[in-house]
Amino acid sequence: MSQTKYGRSAISEGLRRNRPSDQEALEDGQAHRRRNWLRSTSPQLRWGLLAILFVILIAWPLVRLQLAGLSDGGSAFHRVFATPGIGQVFANTFIIALGSVAVATVCGVGLAWSVYRSPSRIRGWISMLPIIPLMIPAVASISGYVYLFSPKVGLINQWLREFGVGSGTSGPLDVYSMTGIVFVTGFSLTSFVYLFVNASLQQRGSEFEMAAATCGANPLRVFFTVTLPLLRPAIVYSAGITFLLESGSSRHLCCWGHRTTSMLSRR
Repeated sequence: MSQTKYGRSAISEGLRRNRPSDQEALEDGQAHRRRNWLRSTSPQLRWGLLAILFVILIAWPLVRLQLAGLSDGGSAFHRVFATPGIGQVFANTFIIALGSVAVATVCGVGLAWSVYRSPSRIRGWISMLPIIPLMIPAVASISGYVYLFSPKVGLINQWLREFGVGSGTSGPLDVYSMTGIVFVTGFSLTSFVYLFVNASLQQRGSEFEMAAATCGANPLRVFFTVTLPLLRPAIVYSAGITFLLESGSSRHLCCWGHRTTSMLSRR
């Protein structure tokens, strides 16, 4: 009888200890009501709140900026477009941005696919290598490219001339040319493309590639007919992001100095 009484008292004591206090019950009830309010809110209301935030934080400052530029009759825009050589500046900006996006897209997709197809035992640490350039300052990155590919004193150019590639005391590679700028900026943007494409590869399975390989398709055909179409949204999104980044960025060109091509971001 005493054991039964002791057991009942122990159970009662355990229930009392596990029972939430009034404050905890009140907090749980408030959190539950907040979750229910978010779930019960209509999608139209949520999209409306998002649109209001967009107008307040993004659209309105841009409109005010444009109105300030037109406050004196648009003379500021007239001075900009009347600048000698402004057409060439626009053309250089578009060419460099488009070429850099092409280089970054090819390199980023290739790196992401190579990491995805690498053995699982090394995939963890090797997947971190393509994002290391994001941690390197632009000054250090450009200084390295100039040290390697400067027309006269670049280390690789000196080696190439010793092996008979090129002639004279300059070249054959020129980091200050339009082609050099496109490749260097493209390599610097490769990490952004890699991040987006690699995330897309990790989120989906490999069933389609396995099915194509089972049907007799070689790896190259699987890549171009199955993998690339599945990666199209990620590739388009990353290409758009890198195009905007390069169009408005001047960090690399400022590090090159006055010897580089004129772009809008330097005007």
